[in-house]
Amino acid sequence: MTYVYTKNPTVGADVIVQYQDTKGNTISPNIIKTGNIEDSYITEKFTIEGYTYKEVIGNSMRTFITDPQTAIYVYTKNDNKKSIKPSESGTIPNSVGQRKPNNSNIYTKGLAETGKKNSILFMILGITTLVVGAYIFNKKLVNNN
Repeated sequence: MTYVYTKNPTVGADVIVQYQDTKGNTISPNIIKTGNIEDSYITEKFTIEGYTYKEVIGNSMRTFITDPQTAIYVYTKNDNKKSIKPSESGTIPNSVGQRKPNNSNIYTKGLAETGKKNSILFMILGITTLVVGAYIFNKKLVNNN
């Protein structure tokens, strides 16, 4: 008889998502993501009123590890002379701190009407494939010992 043991998940360190202007000033509250080690995370770029997205410093998509991680979204302040058009998903008033992501958020309770319903299906399919692969690899490893 063969016994198979699984390891309980270990909580990974937090991922801190910061939103700053090019001078390093905070323009929207930080978001903290939590999860178990080796779980995947995705951070979001937001539309922030009065600012234009420039770049992300750090990893916007990765897995949780034992050390804390930071993703800094950098924005350029818009010139007041320019006309600002809101994005399709809305804008974020920086004084209120409310956010709407530029893409669908996997943490919402339902699917928004974004036309991205297949992304959830592909994510579930990918996770299922990963779990089955890990199970087969573990079973071969146990049988070889």
